[in-house]
Amino acid sequence: MTLEEAEQQALSASPAMKAAAARVQIEEGRKAQAGIYPNPDLSLDSTWFTSSWGPKEWILSVRQPFPWHRKRGLAVNESAERIEAALRDQERQRLDLLFDVRESFYRVYFDERVVQVEQENLDATRAVKKAVDARVAAGDAAPFEGLKAAVEVKRAEGRLELARGELAARMSSFLALLALPPDRPTSLSEPRLPLDPG
Repeated sequence: MTLEEAEQQALSASPAMKAAAARVQIEEGRKAQAGIYPNPDLSLDSTWFTSSWGPKEWILSVRQPFPWHRKRGLAVNESAERIEAALRDQERQRLDLLFDVRESFYRVYFDERVVQVEQENLDATRAVKKAVDARVAAGDAAPFEGLKAAVEVKRAEGRLELARGELAARMSSFLALLALPPDRPTSLSEPRLPLDPG
């Protein structure tokens, strides 16, 4: 997965981005509503002329409310300002998300390199222990040297396990930003530096 793919996945799956886009749509709807007249009221009333079952009077009335002078223009201006605020909030959400994705991407990528280096260190330490064990078996080194080599192997194994644990935790956080399952197998491609012409 490249950094660009991770950013696109995060932007398309982020609940915060969907909420920000919905807020912009709500404010645009309010602006459209502020620019039109209110709906008219229609009422139908009936009245008895007398207390008996005589003729009835029916009254049909239609009322059209009109906003106060310049009130509609002020409401439209307010709605335009709300749309601008919603757009700015949407852009802030987008930049915050991209920052989090990029930071997490680089941390995971470099943690993968740390795990690789620790694995190479463990392999080299095991090779040294094998050589020391051969020297101890041949009588060219004291048995204590073999014990020291075994301790170094255990230390290298511990550092490798610690690096793998940190990588797994960071990878889970990274995948959560992308709304992907935490156990999804993912490998990151080498990121390009900002000044890299390629």
